[in-house]
Amino acid sequence: MSTPICIISHERSGTHIAIDIIRNNFIAYSLRRYVSFKYLAKRYESPLELGEEELPRFDQPVVLKSHSPGFHPDYYGTGNVANDLFDQFKRKSTCIYVVRDPRDVIVSHFDHLHAFGEIDPTLSLTEYIRMPARFGMTPMEYWLSHVNYWSGVANIPCISFEDMRGNYYAVISKLRTIVPSEVGSIIDVRDAPASRDTFVGEVTSIGYNGGIIGRYRHRLTEADLALLQAQFNCSTNSPWVQQYAWKQ
Repeated sequence: MSTPICIISHERSGTHIAIDIIRNNFIAYSLRRYVSFKYLAKRYESPLELGEEELPRFDQPVVLKSHSPGFHPDYYGTGNVANDLFDQFKRKSTCIYVVRDPRDVIVSHFDHLHAFGEIDPTLSLTEYIRMPARFGMTPMEYWLSHVNYWSGVANIPCISFEDMRGNYYAVISKLRTIVPSEVGSIIDVRDAPASRDTFVGEVTSIGYNGGIIGRYRHRLTEADLALLQAQFNCSTNSPWVQQYAWKQ
């Protein structure tokens, strides 16, 4: 039986390209909607408010999305229904973690926050990477905590943004061993327009800032890069961090 797939990642890591790969290439998940736990957290305060058509079920091949760091129990808000749902689904779903070079993640997330008015518009990137934000951590410290936590959870495989961009068919082969579904005709979603008219999807990471690998080189100063490197060196890092950070 095809069970829910839960895509977990830090923001701006390639979540949507992973979702699109699964929804376009694995038959059981074709034409299936995806459900964001953040959406549930914003919209609902009680399970009683969840409509039957919007409440994900454990016995359906739905694709779920979460940016939860895992280590903070109230990430979606104190007592929020999304926390309870996520806790259940991460235990009963096939979970997949998506990771990306933290330097590109930080730059892309900064641009995303600016674009949606979620940070002071006068704040510079140099200031942003030095500023404690979520849970009192700087962006790099938060990324390290996020990846290190999930790499320690048993039986959660990892795929990278860089591989989805540059080694696409190897990622499909890896997902064949993970996703409980047969594969249909292989569709390359990397350069497909973010349109329902062309493929099953809504928005991909490719559509925002072009999905460029190594874009941080044009945005971070030498001092910025040295700071991020120092923060990285101070952390006791998991194999995922060692494998996927500082590749470029």
